[in-house]
Amino acid sequence: IFSMPFVAVSFANHDHTNFLHEKAQSTLTHTDVEISLISRLLCIQRPSLSRKRVHSAFQWIQRIYFILLGALLIVALILLSLHQSSIFLLTYLSSLIDLILLIWWNQSSVHDRFPVCLLDATSGVGSVKRRKSIGTTQKFTLTTLLVLSLFYILVFVLSSIFLSDKSLHQLNPLLALSFLVAVISILLFSTVAATTLFTTRLSLISSEFHTHSDDFISDGNTFQTCVSKHYALIHSKIINVFSKVRQPFSIWLSLHFIFDFIHFHFFLKNLLPILESSRTLPQDPVQILLLISRDLLLPLFIPLTRLILSFASVHRLQVASRRFTRHLVSLLCTENKMMNDQTYLVCMTYTTHLQSSSDHHLRLFGLILNSDFLTKVLLFPL
Repeated sequence: IFSMPFVAVSFANHDHTNFLHEKAQSTLTHTDVEISLISRLLCIQRPSLSRKRVHSAFQWIQRIYFILLGALLIVALILLSLHQSSIFLLTYLSSLIDLILLIWWNQSSVHDRFPVCLLDATSGVGSVKRRKSIGTTQKFTLTTLLVLSLFYILVFVLSSIFLSDKSLHQLNPLLALSFLVAVISILLFSTVAATTLFTTRLSLISSEFHTHSDDFISDGNTFQTCVSKHYALIHSKIINVFSKVRQPFSIWLSLHFIFDFIHFHFFLKNLLPILESSRTLPQDPVQILLLISRDLLLPLFIPLTRLILSFASVHRLQVASRRFTRHLVSLLCTENKMMNDQTYLVCMTYTTHLQSSSDHHLRLFGLILNSDFLTKVLLFPL
């Protein structure tokens, strides 16, 4: 007796199917709790469609809010560029990308369509089976970036008070500092939410790919043409779910790659004079500590953490999506007398399609981002 393909549940048992659906829905909802909370605090979440009049009024209020928010961001940008260190301005611009991604996620239809398409494609089995791994990724990303963001705000406040090279004394110090702290806090919380959004969504898709491949391996009916078509169709549906976030995530990753490179350049530029003793440090230990934190730690911590988390998620996605291709090739190489020509044709056609298609890859500056590309980039200096 062979197992059912992919979704290993008894469809005759209505209660079991409903339980699986509720479990998957609960997992998807749980991955969106912190992101939705930050979005509500920032007032960027799209209003519900319960009543047309209320919805229309809230839309107008939110548009006015976005205009005011844009004006405040411009004022903060001017203040930072005139009265603060370049590292604060650089982090400000980098976090602004995260705010834009978060606004897109909340205002676009992808926010509502993503979980629906995922459940339609796979019934959310992968999310249920690997919910601990998804939860661990979410908690680690959220906690790490939240701690680093609070550290960043602390360094910003203390350096604005104790470091006098680019102070706010020409303005009202308390008012200007409070305003900048509020704006920077908004942007840093956007960084926390946007990076968590990126890693958790890729983790959800990777989990579905892995579960799909696991079921394909354990299924004894894969030699049948209809079963092979079924698995190929499910795999293409998962890729279609990924395609809904592929382009925005690719743009977000490409822009951050540029800013992270500038951050690292800023770090080296500040580190070399200190190592060569060509830079005069202040006598006050507090100022020395703040100077090191501002010029060395801030350019390194958040960009490096975001870069590692992002590329680790991309790598897991690539490994998960390629598993099915390898299993199809293994199936083609087996000497199974029960396999017919149509099954071979299905496997070969879909394998060729996956190798020639870039729909399951993120892009970095328009280039396909996969393991081979990352290896060439890392080995290029050698």
